[in-house]
Amino acid sequence: MNKDWHFFDIERIFNIYTGGDLILSRTELGEYPVVSHTYKNNGISKRISKIENRKLFDCKRTISLADRGTFKAFVQPEDFYIGTRVKALELKDEYSAYFDKKILMYLAVIINMESYRFCYGRNACDRINYLKIKLPSIVVGDETKPDFSMMRDYINDLWIESNDMSKIPNYFLEDGYEKACWYIDNFNINLFEKKYKPCKKEKKLKKTNYAMFNLNDIFIVTGTKTTKKDVLETYGDGVWPYITTRSTNNGVDGYYNYYTEEGNVITIDSATIGFASYQEKEFSASDHVEKLIPKFKLNSSIAMYIITILNQELFRYDYGRKFNQSRIKKTKLLLPSVDGTNNIESLDLKYMEDYINSLPYSSCL
Repeated sequence: MNKDWHFFDIERIFNIYTGGDLILSRTELGEYPVVSHTYKNNGISKRISKIENRKLFDCKRTISLADRGTFKAFVQPEDFYIGTRVKALELKDEYSAYFDKKILMYLAVIINMESYRFCYGRNACDRINYLKIKLPSIVVGDETKPDFSMMRDYINDLWIESNDMSKIPNYFLEDGYEKACWYIDNFNINLFEKKYKPCKKEKKLKKTNYAMFNLNDIFIVTGTKTTKKDVLETYGDGVWPYITTRSTNNGVDGYYNYYTEEGNVITIDSATIGFASYQEKEFSASDHVEKLIPKFKLNSSIAMYIITILNQELFRYDYGRKFNQSRIKKTKLLLPSVDGTNNIESLDLKYMEDYINSLPYSSCL
């Protein structure tokens, strides 16, 4: 569909509210969600009782946005309060005909595409007021306006007809509500089925023991050589990834014809939330990227197991409490152990590999 596109000031589309000093420890448990600056659980950190004289935001016209540390916009399933370090982007009254969650979904995706502009050293805060987002537009009289109807139609085109649950394969339903919802939202169902449909053959896992392993005992924890992006651009586009502190796309911010680090290692962002990812190929890195060089034979399946456990620790860290080398070396993880001891020789590598390979879509690793 050919459409005109235009940059709109975010203030033109939304009323922007900033979360106040809501101290969750002083609130009573209840039914209303409070959105905080976490990127987990749709940003919801607690449910509280209704608070008089505090704005409860309408989920059909409002997007929540974490504006410090994490920059993440969410569409909420129900009316909500916002806490500190969070903004509420409320569609202006003039767009009342378009108070629709599908339109909010479209807008949230566009806003999240701007996350690269903000980090722990450049929080959104007041800068969000000056943000411009590119949207489909129409001309009404002499004025250019966002084309909300097109946004709604676009989301509808991605949706399975009438959200018919009978069209969802059993293996999605068996894996739970979230995967079923993902299936409904996915627009290219036929391609997904052809490429990623899991094998029905089940793999039986043997039993194992567990032990607390110190990361410093099973990995060499070290930094990477900092390479600036303008230097990489002089080498031109290539096949080797440039790893940064971002927590999306496996930390990759482009591919260039240059690398400084060997692959088959785990990298950790030591600047913001401590996101861990596996780097199979040689790579270059930005500042604040640490690497874990294995003292054992590592492969992609074992790496996926370990980084999943590592990323369960993210709640401990943010831009004010970085996951630096010192903290990485002191970190202990509960991992499979052949005999229940925490010697590196006891790491049950086969169990970790078999476990990952037993999961749906593991063939895509």
